[in-house]
Amino acid sequence: MIVNTSSQSSQPEHCQIKVKEPKRILHFSDGTLEEYSTDEEADQVDKATTRVEPPSNWIPWVWYTTTNVGYKTLEVCDSIGEYLADFFGITSSKYYAEIEYYKESLKSEQMDCSEKVVVGKTKLSVNT
Repeated sequence: MIVNTSSQSSQPEHCQIKVKEPKRILHFSDGTLEEYSTDEEADQVDKATTRVEPPSNWIPWVWYTTTNVGYKTLEVCDSIGEYLADFFGITSSKYYAEIEYYKESLKSEQMDCSEKVVVGKTKLSVNT
């Protein structure tokens, strides 16, 4: 039965019937299902959303929450820092380039010294 509930109807107010609108409409391949909420369900939802249970001990709860947030923040900062270090190429050791330069300079000095010794031996062998 379809009833017009608009205020422009010609029927008096005491004769009008209010039609309840469905809470949600579910569409299936073989038809639709309309769910209507009852007044009790609406009251229960309102009570459930407005009632908040405080924790029995505030100090341990606050301590746990702050330490948990701190640890998670530290993990996020650590992973972001690791990503940025890899992106900018600063994951190698601090003095790697200087150490490599020192090793190459030692090798070149050893090469120079070995050439002088060889040259010196040849000079000695030539004189004798």
